[in-house]
Amino acid sequence: MAFAGMDVEQAFERAEDIRRKVALLTMRADSVNVSITMPAGIACYPQHGGDMATLFVAADAALYRAKNDGRNRVVIAKAMQVC
Repeated sequence: MAFAGMDVEQAFERAEDIRRKVALLTMRADSVNVSITMPAGIACYPQHGGDMATLFVAADAALYRAKNDGRNRVVIAKAMQVC
């Protein structure tokens, strides 16, 4: 999902708002209520990459950090290192 025109803090807050709303949802499966969680990774141009491919890699890495750190959280990508 793209949040065009937002800086990294705004994108984080928007994703966090969506994550909280998703957490309130439940699904019914075999007569059991199942809660839903949503990890997310945030990457913004140009801090995390100068092109779409690099931004996708940065967002994907942040998403996997969110999953590995306990799921149901939003993580901002690490800043791109310039050599």
